[in-house]
Amino acid sequence: MVKVATEEEGVQEHASLAKKVRALLYRNVAFRVELGQLNTLSEGMLERVQRFGITQQRYLSNEVSGSFLFLSVTESYVETELTPAE
Repeated sequence: MVKVATEEEGVQEHASLAKKVRALLYRNVAFRVELGQLNTLSEGMLERVQRFGITQQRYLSNEVSGSFLFLSVTESYVETELTPAE
């Protein structure tokens, strides 16, 4: 959570955070490889990561009781596949 005083600072922080998250997920080779290798074995089924990404990133601002609140939201997904364990 980042606390800032003005909407302009909130927009700047959101832009910086959004860029860092996208860079980690899409450009960091080591992170992509490790995330892609995640799997779990449960009750004879193997679950593996197939795809992952960001669906949207948005910035929200609102005034509540005389104070401005700023929120940076990142929605992401991880798609998995279940197969019988060998």
